[in-house]
Amino acid sequence: MAYRELVKKRDDVRDTAVSVMREVVLHIIYFVSGLLVSKGAVLSDMSPFGASFAASIQFTYMPSGLLGCVFGYLLRNPIESFRYIAVIISIGALRWVLNEFKKVSRSRFFPSVVAFVPMFVTSVALTFTRTSEISKISMCLMEATLAAVGAYFLSRTVTLCNGKKSLFSLSNQELACIAMSACILLLAFSTITIGYISVGRILAVLAVLLCARYGGVSGGCIAGVATGIVFSLTSNDLMFICAGFSFGGLMGGLFAPVGKLAVAASVILCNLTLSFASNDDELIFAILIECVTASVAFMLFPKSFGNYVNNIFSEKTESADNEAVRRSVTMRLSFASNALSNVSSCVNSVSDRLSRLYRPNAQWIYDNASNHTCAKCGMRYYCFEKQKETTNEDFHSLTDTLKKNGFVKESDIEEKFKKKCCRTAELVSSINQSYKEYLSCESARRRITQIRSVVAGQFAGLSDILQDLSEEFSDYEKYDVDCSNRVYDALSSLSLSVVDCSCRISRGKGMIVEVLLAVNKKTDLSKSQLTKEISRACGRRFESPLLSYEGDRVRITLSERANYDVEIGSAQHVCNNGELCGDCLNYFNNGMGSTVLMLADGMGTGGRAAVDSNMTVSIMSKLCKAGLSYDCALQVVNSSLMIKSEDESMSTLDVIDFNLFSGKAELLKAGACVTYIKKNSKLYKKDMSSLPIGILNEVKFAKEAITLSSEDLILMVSDGALAGDDSFIEKLVMSWGDKSAEELASAVVDEAIKRRKDGHDDDITALAVRVVAN
Repeated sequence: MAYRELVKKRDDVRDTAVSVMREVVLHIIYFVSGLLVSKGAVLSDMSPFGASFAASIQFTYMPSGLLGCVFGYLLRNPIESFRYIAVIISIGALRWVLNEFKKVSRSRFFPSVVAFVPMFVTSVALTFTRTSEISKISMCLMEATLAAVGAYFLSRTVTLCNGKKSLFSLSNQELACIAMSACILLLAFSTITIGYISVGRILAVLAVLLCARYGGVSGGCIAGVATGIVFSLTSNDLMFICAGFSFGGLMGGLFAPVGKLAVAASVILCNLTLSFASNDDELIFAILIECVTASVAFMLFPKSFGNYVNNIFSEKTESADNEAVRRSVTMRLSFASNALSNVSSCVNSVSDRLSRLYRPNAQWIYDNASNHTCAKCGMRYYCFEKQKETTNEDFHSLTDTLKKNGFVKESDIEEKFKKKCCRTAELVSSINQSYKEYLSCESARRRITQIRSVVAGQFAGLSDILQDLSEEFSDYEKYDVDCSNRVYDALSSLSLSVVDCSCRISRGKGMIVEVLLAVNKKTDLSKSQLTKEISRACGRRFESPLLSYEGDRVRITLSERANYDVEIGSAQHVCNNGELCGDCLNYFNNGMGSTVLMLADGMGTGGRAAVDSNMTVSIMSKLCKAGLSYDCALQVVNSSLMIKSEDESMSTLDVIDFNLFSGKAELLKAGACVTYIKKNSKLYKKDMSSLPIGILNEVKFAKEAITLSSEDLILMVSDGALAGDDSFIEKLVMSWGDKSAEELASAVVDEAIKRRKDGHDDDITALAVRVVAN
């Protein structure tokens, strides 16, 4: 315990240090960004974007951002900086006062208004102290408008950066906002010049080249327009740059399929041609040098960076052909599911009718015995023709004795029958033999009926599987073919034999990647390397992959990194400190954005219970990893337990599916005991009525769902922990605090052992889960 406490303290200190360091780095970033943005000037002497930045940053980091803006204005022009510093202070005061009014401060246009009003008021006030010319008032209005527009783009960028949306799933409108914000930041470098040559413009041309080459026409146009508008505002003499950069971005995007040289040449020619509008030879030469310098740097960028940019500007809409294929597959799977369901019903119906027509009964016993004994008897005509009803009554009078004793003796036959039958001893022997055959037939019939019902149930299960696949296909929003090709190439470069690859975007689960590889004994698969290569190819961050082996094939499934993660701990006590535990647990990430937890409890204790519980968890886990739904997998497990041996097999099953994106926990129970959940400092006990598996042909999960958030707890236990009062479990869960999930599970098991007072031991298992932010 002392070691665990030391490890826990070490982890806490490390987490605290990382959190503090992260905050320090963010404050530094906001300070430096404010410094750079404030130094950017438009129309030679206006600097409206410092105010834009001050109005758009997060409230938490506002002091650092405001301080950076103040220093930026002081460095740019110490003499005339007081007006802009007054604007920054005014913006900070307005935001501080209005921050409590959430409906106002969270409005999309709030940053623009906060930037516009102080900038316009201070500009007008200073202007009227000097002159009242209309042209000056117009310049004040224009500077305030630029501040408002800049604040809108910057605030949208901050919102997008702090949101859950991946950079690669942004629309072109959102990418344009980010591009405008980046250009406002680059504007600070426009003042760094060597003669007419500007570092800021070199960086702008480089951005246009990269976006045009790897983002096509859309990327080139977005980058060209954004950089052109911002940098053309730096001076009245540079208005042609807007047309040059925009036209260069368009032509570069058109020539992107030809290669880097074609893109660079088209951008250089467009900018050089339009630069002749300035009539300044030195400026024209500077534009040429800037374009050539940016083109040289562009040639040096690696292909991996190009793939990253390409994924940002890749088409976000699903093609009509893909949508048609998806709908066609969904429809066919749905019809196939209905057809198999009808087959199951038909098999059961025909089986019931045939069993009623051809089922052996008591009359069959006597008919079989009489055919064997009386076939060559001379009295057969008299007994079975003239006295048929009397003979049958005499036979059926033996039925109760047969059922009671399992056989009849000659003394059990009535005297009047003995007087007219000369073969009573042989007849009794035939009746006993026929009764044994009847019992064997009944036993076989029951077994066949059981197997038939299991097989018919498999038709229904297969129908459910197809229906689940149909619903799963309908949930997918998009299949990314380009991304699949990049993953294929990336894994092939690792000398892996890729059979198939699929990248799809699912509602509420981000991107899911499935890869099928052909493997052999020498194939070495590193999860970390697979995650790294696939993440690089897709331009997204993925969780560790799930590997499911089947013969010489392995199915790799990865889901995009989610909003939540889970800390899992478990503990077990074996009955009488034996070697085999009747409980079995397992947990894994299913590759579809969920963590799955399973706990099974076999009937009794010892080896037999261990076989049942392990078989339950093993088959269930394998089927769920293969993509089957829980209901379908449950039917297969139930059938497996029923036919695995002649002995009765039974097991409870407790399953929790925790969605790492939404925080929704789905609880599924088949005979399992109560689950304890701590949510927002409140305790919930989930005890749903259901039957164990392995008893009946039809079995269903009892289901319930609950949405959890960070620091909530889940505790699953087997019935061995609940021999007496469970109040101690409730107290442990509610008072657990920041200790680990592993320690909680151990504490529950230890306390359950101490409190057991019925004189009997049992297997005890606890599985604890803590939800944490990812």
